[in-house]
Amino acid sequence: MKIYGRLKYVVLFPLLLSASLSCKHHHRHAFGAADSLKVKDTVTQLAANISRDVSAKGPLAWLSYFHDSPNFFMANNGQVVLHSHQ
Repeated sequence: MKIYGRLKYVVLFPLLLSASLSCKHHHRHAFGAADSLKVKDTVTQLAANISRDVSAKGPLAWLSYFHDSPNFFMANNGQVVLHSHQ
């Protein structure tokens, strides 16, 4: 029984040590005016691209903007409207 007790510490200690050393503290970057402008420009460009593609290709163009993965879903007004990419 003593061997088992020591064995769990031999296994757990290196695991906890590596986990604690691998965690890095990131300093928060202040979100400034330049960042705000970049986000605004990116969202404006995305909206323009979606509008252009949907106008040219119809509703199927939306599939280019949906992530094709089992984790995809879309909600509208708090209700899930698409449960998957399909």
